[in-house]
Amino acid sequence: ILSFGNIMIFETVYKIRFGDIDQAQVVYYPRFFNYYHTALEDFFGNCHSQTYPDLIVKQKIGFPIVNISANFYIPFSYGDTLRIQLAVIHIGNKSVKIKYKAFKNDLKDVAAEAIITTAIIDLVRFKGIDIPKDLRIFLEKYHAEAGF
Repeated sequence: ILSFGNIMIFETVYKIRFGDIDQAQVVYYPRFFNYYHTALEDFFGNCHSQTYPDLIVKQKIGFPIVNISANFYIPFSYGDTLRIQLAVIHIGNKSVKIKYKAFKNDLKDVAAEAIITTAIIDLVRFKGIDIPKDLRIFLEKYHAEAGF
């Protein structure tokens, strides 16, 4: 967890594995969406009172992606370190928008980034629901301006 004044940002680190790269010897771009989702799971597992599987299985709350925008600037290769930072940039009534920034090794420049909007749904009825109060309070702790 990184803190910038009153803004908290979650950070997690991964190593690029052989299975992540393509024939051009760089990370195949769809893998980033898996990295971002894994970062979201780590975010809940490390920062929330319930893990992501607990929310899905026990609470029956789902987080389907409804919109995604991504940019890629610097390629990653086998053995590189991938640091992902995430912050909540918008909390709606029934959705949340999270921005992800990926950094390569110790570089300061953003290597890739995405903004992903997820709906909050009841998995039993598969319909949108208002964000539960405890989840909203948690998300608000990591709310940053869109400029993050």
